[in-house]
Amino acid sequence: MSPPPELNRKMSMLLQKGMLSFKPDSAYDNYFSKTFYTSKVDQIKKTAKKIGIELQREIIIENSTCISPSPSARPSEGAHILFAGPGTMAFCNYWAKGISSLAMGISYTLKGKRAESKESVNDCFKANPAPVILCSKLALYYGFFGTLIEYGQVNIRPSFVALRNELLDAMETFIVGHEYSHFVAEENIDQFRGMISSEQALKLEKFCDELGFKISREYGSEKDSYLLFTGVGALTFFTMFNLCEKIRELVLSVSLNDNEKHGEVFDGKADSHPPLIERIEELRRLLNAYTVPDQLNATVSFFDEYALILNTLCEFILEVAEEAIIKRGLRGN
Repeated sequence: MSPPPELNRKMSMLLQKGMLSFKPDSAYDNYFSKTFYTSKVDQIKKTAKKIGIELQREIIIENSTCISPSPSARPSEGAHILFAGPGTMAFCNYWAKGISSLAMGISYTLKGKRAESKESVNDCFKANPAPVILCSKLALYYGFFGTLIEYGQVNIRPSFVALRNELLDAMETFIVGHEYSHFVAEENIDQFRGMISSEQALKLEKFCDELGFKISREYGSEKDSYLLFTGVGALTFFTMFNLCEKIRELVLSVSLNDNEKHGEVFDGKADSHPPLIERIEELRRLLNAYTVPDQLNATVSFFDEYALILNTLCEFILEVAEEAIIKRGLRGN
């Protein structure tokens, strides 16, 4: 159901007013991303306060100059700075559309029953291939360009929009909640301040994943969102980010020679971050640790079903990509 015409008119007027009054501080400033992330940080602050966490210092929102999906926190003894922008917005928006379409298609095919095996998920892919094709296109586009900015218009069925909006919110809440946790660590935990070792950096990222997960759960309880409460937003972000970077590595392996390479390929791990696969596994442990016994079976089985669907999708797309990019020598230049 679309909003009433009068509401649409008022929303359009507010949007125009905001855009006209927006004064960019640099060439990278973007009205939409700065407005969105300012609002999201405000929401994260309110949610964190409910679990007893408050920051003393101001958070400044700056548009990221990077087109990658991951925002960046810069905690300091003065104001904290969060760099986030269109790269993160585009990545989450497109994948929320792709995965919600996929999940709804599977639900229709199985008539509301749970997907319990890789074979049953693959059968659903064959019965309704359109969402799989969309997800494959998204992964390949990212592989060639390193971002989903300017991928183009993607329309989904009106009946899928509610799930798409919930999944998008779940992904963005965890991402920003994780970055917010870096500011919490700076203000409250001595071992994570200033220059730290690689070992301490890994511990810091695990701390931020855990606190981001707890913030998502609290917000999920407020909004009655199972995707937030169970950590499926974080699961979706990590899994699709991992897939996209694997595809990008494949593309660059055949499209660039040693003299042409202009940047490192992120392979899901870094000195300061645990491998994405480990972070996904940790989400399930956190879900077990923070869920009360009478809710444990339902929440874990829900998480595991999404993990099964996402992993089966990734395996399929990687197989197709390897066939196209490696065996057939598809060029990226």
